[in-house]
Amino acid sequence: MIVGVLNEEGIFAGVIRANAVSLIDIEVSRGDIDTAYEHLFEKRVAIAMDVEPPVIQITEPAEAEVDTIDGVIRVAGTVTDNVGVDSVIIIVNGVPVKSVVPVAGFFAANVELEPGTNTIVVRAVDVNGNEAQSDPIVVNYSEPVDDVAPEITIIEPVIPEGMLVYETSEDYVVVKGTVYDEGTGVKAVYVAGEPADIIGGTFSKRVELTEGSNVIEVVAIDYAGNIGRAEITVVYDPYLGKLVIELSPGSQFYKVNGETRIMDVAPFINEAGRTMVPVRFVAEAMGLSVQWNAETRQVIITGEDTEIILTIDSNIALVDGVPVSMDSKAIIVNGRTFVPLRFVAEAMGFEVQWDAPVVRLIKEL
Repeated sequence: MIVGVLNEEGIFAGVIRANAVSLIDIEVSRGDIDTAYEHLFEKRVAIAMDVEPPVIQITEPAEAEVDTIDGVIRVAGTVTDNVGVDSVIIIVNGVPVKSVVPVAGFFAANVELEPGTNTIVVRAVDVNGNEAQSDPIVVNYSEPVDDVAPEITIIEPVIPEGMLVYETSEDYVVVKGTVYDEGTGVKAVYVAGEPADIIGGTFSKRVELTEGSNVIEVVAIDYAGNIGRAEITVVYDPYLGKLVIELSPGSQFYKVNGETRIMDVAPFINEAGRTMVPVRFVAEAMGLSVQWNAETRQVIITGEDTEIILTIDSNIALVDGVPVSMDSKAIIVNGRTFVPLRFVAEAMGFEVQWDAPVVRLIKEL
């Protein structure tokens, strides 16, 4: 029994549900629960229910089976229905992944793929619950194979034009560069076997050097395991661009830029605490020209742009013709001429360092 109501105009309204096209006999009575119902009329009517499903047409992808190396595919098409579409659902391998609201009968969505076979169907439901499902589209997704090694560019240190190696007088070098990988991306960079920090595709690493030639290798690894390599040769020469002389009072042995040599007589420290060296040492080790004027008993020491004249047993020297007082005199001992080391060295542009028992003379070339 269908119970309805009369509106203000006396019109009866009720709801009758049917599952298909049906002939239904309607008998209309009136009354209430406290009185007997009054028969009004009978009528046979035909009721047709909407059983027509939506119509789906997929336009993208255009083929029923697609091979791709892209991890995302666009699924698009049209859906129509005689009474209206309620929803469109995209299903991949039996799992709903996207719910799309069609606009003017058109739907589109980007669908992420799993490696291997992806079976895609589109299901549409109209406002009355009728469903339709598209023919399946098979998408075979193969992940791209990354077999390209990362590209490494060393930007520091800079090897001078025309040279094959970088030379330095420092005992370390900072290696900087860039690394790029168009495939899976850079996983790690190693410089001289140690991991380096990567910021925005740029790496930097301090490397300690040993004296002589140092071959520094840079290795970059991407996430696919590909390995890129680059190298630079750095020559560490602590005497590069310098003249370094090391000697010890009382010893005939001395070093020039690390090479051991021998004097004809050992230097000594005089009563004033000054180191005195044979004049031949000045010539051979310091690269200066030395002349002896027997008549005036003078030693003439000449450098690139400086001349020193020392008179035996005099504490006055002439430096480029200007008299300069010394705290130690040039002297002759056992037929050997000795001159004050610090005075001569500093006048000729050497830095003098005392690291007992070693006296070190350093001059930039």
